[in-house]
Amino acid sequence: MKKARKSRGVALGAIGLLALASMGTLVGCETAAQDFGEVFKFNTPSPSQASAWMFHRDAEKRRLGITLISNAPFGGEEPYMKVYREAIADVDPMVRAASAHALGLHGQPEDAPLLAKALADSSQLVRWESAKGLQRIYNDTVIAQLIEAMVNDADVDVRMAAATALGQYKERRVIEALIRGLDDRSLGVAFHAHRSLRILTGENFGTDPVAWLDWSRNVAEPFAKGRVYTYPVYNRDKTLLETITPFGRPVFEEPGVPVGYPDAASATPSTSPGG
Repeated sequence: MKKARKSRGVALGAIGLLALASMGTLVGCETAAQDFGEVFKFNTPSPSQASAWMFHRDAEKRRLGITLISNAPFGGEEPYMKVYREAIADVDPMVRAASAHALGLHGQPEDAPLLAKALADSSQLVRWESAKGLQRIYNDTVIAQLIEAMVNDADVDVRMAAATALGQYKERRVIEALIRGLDDRSLGVAFHAHRSLRILTGENFGTDPVAWLDWSRNVAEPFAKGRVYTYPVYNRDKTLLETITPFGRPVFEEPGVPVGYPDAASATPSTSPGG
């Protein structure tokens, strides 16, 4: 009897964890359960309370406040943007990461240098969020930092995110860097470098760097068949709980063109991950 009761307890606990996980849609897998745990306590913070947390002396409150505000419909308003821009230099890496994520969601081209600077942060999470943020903002002054991140960052996720972000920039130095990315020790980086090359050029020479290099040296207009870059977004299937309950249903973002992207109206859109 005790064994059966224990088994039921484990099952109920697992269901509870799945329910909590289902509430975390776009705020990040690592923090979603913690942030939305407030919902299950029926203690969801008000916008004014979340705003106050952004300035709290406790770093976890600051991170939570920035995360909640930046994912709200009004999270791109200028008073909040000022907080994100300042908090990306916070002493706490989790606060810096939340701020980088917020700038990626709401930033303008003039915010790109802040994210590019954060590509050299000591925290892997900050560098990753910054590289993802630069997928959504076009500013050609950050190309050198993105190339450096793709080629030399120690973390594979950062290198992959930087390779994706470079798919916006129609410059020969970007083609050369992405060809180098095809030789990365990680197949994931090679895949994203290949995808960016296809978007930029409209060509497909697989992941063979020699073929790409030969082509690039002999073509006069490498971007003539290039397509519009669209930033990737997070998507997944709905859980059973989200299907049968009236609350917690995720609304997924659609891929879009980065803010400041120069030639969205003139190029052919990229319609699939493979180009």
